[in-house]
Amino acid sequence: DAYWIDQTEVTNAMYATFLNQVENQGEKEFIWMDSESRYARIHLSDSTWKADPEYEEHPVIKVTWYGAQAYCEWMGRRLPTEAEWEKAARGTDGRTYPWGVGINCSMANYAGCIGESAVVGSFPNGASIYGVLDMVGNVWEWTADWYGNDYYENSPASNPQGPSKGVQRVARGGSWKIWELGLHLANRISIPPEFPLTDTGFRCALSAGS
Repeated sequence: DAYWIDQTEVTNAMYATFLNQVENQGEKEFIWMDSESRYARIHLSDSTWKADPEYEEHPVIKVTWYGAQAYCEWMGRRLPTEAEWEKAARGTDGRTYPWGVGINCSMANYAGCIGESAVVGSFPNGASIYGVLDMVGNVWEWTADWYGNDYYENSPASNPQGPSKGVQRVARGGSWKIWELGLHLANRISIPPEFPLTDTGFRCALSAGS
């Protein structure tokens, strides 16, 4: 069904604003973001969460699935389902990459291009048919779904929501660490939801009419 999805990934500056409103209180025993990591780009200074100046517009990383979901809920949104994410990236013709075929460093940020994350929206040539940016490369993106290896062999034909339970969540899109062969839009990986990784971020979605 119709839905909205963020054009770019959530940035460090955006996530710092969220933390200043709600604090990094986490969910259950799981943190939202590992700010103690040397790879984190958001830090607490004088009781205020601040994004490192040179990384304010880079996608937030070291955030768990719980932290991603909490941000989207705070924004009145939600994480996209895996099916919604793939629809936004592949359009109506099942393309290999958001723009179609072939890939180079003018279209996406992947291994051998920059060597770290890039400012969101830096690759307009890589936009999907819907104008969504950075759907491959830059950072992996959390989706709402539990991971099921064979889920799509028998999934509903309309609005699949993923398995009803599981132990890992689905991430899509590849990252700046992944070579081009791993960036095709059918690729999917599973990550424990409590793991904050150095190359995983997210974007939010909203059902139409919400």
